[in-house]
Amino acid sequence: MVHYLDNVYDSEWYVKATIGAIEALERHEQQLPIIKKKEEEEEKMLAEMNSKERRNYKKKKEAQEKEEDPIKEKLDFNGKKLIAELKDPLAEATSFAKKLLDVQVTNPKWRTRGFSTLVRLYVRKNKLLLALKAYNKIADFAATDADTHIARIRLVQALEQAVKAEGVNANVKLVFESSL
Repeated sequence: MVHYLDNVYDSEWYVKATIGAIEALERHEQQLPIIKKKEEEEEKMLAEMNSKERRNYKKKKEAQEKEEDPIKEKLDFNGKKLIAELKDPLAEATSFAKKLLDVQVTNPKWRTRGFSTLVRLYVRKNKLLLALKAYNKIADFAATDADTHIARIRLVQALEQAVKAEGVNANVKLVFESSL
């Protein structure tokens, strides 16, 4: 049983699912400002309405949502309700990424895609050492791959921005210089 659990995280399907979850959470995080802006506009509009107009507007909106497909609304196949409850999608994505960083992926395609996704995520979270660790995992395996080069460029640019903002320790800079 323990042997099986050790191999679950190494499977190609786990890697695919983790990459998909991280990418979906990143997309949701990018859409958060748009969603908040729409909610604020709707609240502003509701504040300007009188109580009767507000009730009619809410009834129309609920009827329209139920009209689309009442069964799918209850089951939430796309996970819209679950994602809407997330406060920090990147923190949730990081929890998936931690496990993927320790996995030994054997398929070269999913290894490069997975770890380049981790580099992108950790650079966005400004966790440069974890991004470097993910980059080193793909650099040893697929040094000539395009995703590897893109990940390296992202990492170098993030380091340059952090140095300009003086947000990098001298030891971290030394680690980067010796690794890249």
